[in-house]
Amino acid sequence: MNRVRKKIDFPIAWITALIMLVGLSVIHLWINREIQQMVHSLPDGVLVKLQEPLTDADIEMAKTAGYQVEYLEQPECYKIRKDNEMPVLISQTPDFTWNLFGRKIDGESLNLSSHKKLAAQTDSLARITAILPLCLILLIISIRELGAFWEKEWGRGVKGIIIIGICLTLIYSMTGTLRIPREFLPKEQILDIPFYVNGIRGFFEGTTWRNQEAYQMISGCYQKSIQLYGIWIACVWFGTLLITGVSLFKSRKSKEKV
Repeated sequence: MNRVRKKIDFPIAWITALIMLVGLSVIHLWINREIQQMVHSLPDGVLVKLQEPLTDADIEMAKTAGYQVEYLEQPECYKIRKDNEMPVLISQTPDFTWNLFGRKIDGESLNLSSHKKLAAQTDSLARITAILPLCLILLIISIRELGAFWEKEWGRGVKGIIIIGICLTLIYSMTGTLRIPREFLPKEQILDIPFYVNGIRGFFEGTTWRNQEAYQMISGCYQKSIQLYGIWIACVWFGTLLITGVSLFKSRKSKEKV
């Protein structure tokens, strides 16, 4: 009876996991298509709000360097972009204006191109966030399996090494595809949590750019990405915990029978 029951339970567990994987993959493709359509419509360039207006000579110098300067309705607020190239602003606004206009002008800046580049990678960030708990669970289980070498159970030990290698390769391959703009990363420590929290809070408060259409488009894209991918990640986590719990329960139950 026990043998027959194992033959029935084993396929059902794996079939359930396979159906869940296919369903979540289809949903992810749909979400990715929706987000990428929004990302494609996002503007490029840099928004700057300067403490003094630009002169005709400044604008002419920028045009000579291949930049387009668009004056916005707000005082001393401009949108700057370069022909056939997305400008990447990783320095302070005075340094940017010095390189562009030949003089330093104080002010604030918002790099639209960098935000567009980051928004285009929300699908990769979502996949990493969703798969990380599963990889950690498998790594913990696999590390425990390495103890089988001491008991001379070579099959279990080798299986643990293979699973560890697969998890590390999967994490490395996913993180290797990310191209996060340097200005969104801390200068000293990559795990500087307050830096990320303050950066996210400062962007969504948006007191300087709240009335700008470009900021509203990027902010809306981020919010929709968080909503859709957040629900998807929650489903992946729930499915991971559910399948892991069922597997551990069956494993414990089989050990008790033995």
